Amino acid sequence: MLVFQDKAFVHVPKTGGSWATDVILKTQTCTSRGHGHDPPHLHDTTGLTTGCVLRHPLGWVLSFWRHWTGEPRFEAMHRKKPGVWVARTLSPVLLQCVIRGDAVQTLENFCAHPGWCEEVFSHYTSGSDVWIRYETLTTDLARFLNTSPEVISSFGKKNVSKNQDTITIPPDLYRRFMSAHQGYGYDSNSPLPPGVVV
Repeated sequence: MLVFQDKAFVHVPKTGGSWATDVILKTQTCTSRGHGHDPPHLHDTTGLTTGCVLRHPLGWVLSFWRHWTGEPRFEAMHRKKPGVWVARTLSPVLLQCVIRGDAVQTLENFCAHPGWCEEVFSHYTSGSDVWIRYETLTTDLARFLNTSPEVISSFGKKNVSKNQDTITIPPDLYRRFMSAHQGYGYDSNSPLPPGVVV
């Protein structure tokens, strides 16, 4: 968590948080920097306006899949610290569902865990005052930081996975996945994440 002025920013994994953290560190005077993936309820945020980035559930899960596919250490990273909040909350389902090299099977597996995305998001949003959307990250982050979108845009594009191959998903699987993981303003009528074709 980054604390600056009267605000705090919490990094939800795989939502562009590393890029946003870099922007904040370069544009704000931070008074505290803790472990970025801890949700706000694990910290005293009294008097702070807390923000976090949320992302389309399909894009979020596929970002984990792309990361795992492109980064052999991903599985080991999620097994190494079982006492850490992220490991306890994220890792069990990720390790069970993410199938290296098979995006469609990964999504099928997540259909068997309805509400998981919302459950994880809720840990972050329950203590957050501002939801920054990944899909409109530049303008939302500018608003959160009380600066112009041009200032934020000057930092270039947010981080992207090395694996940017287009993923084709059967329409029925997309409907089932979104039925299992809708919420926070996302549903099957939301625009598809980049790199996804149904």
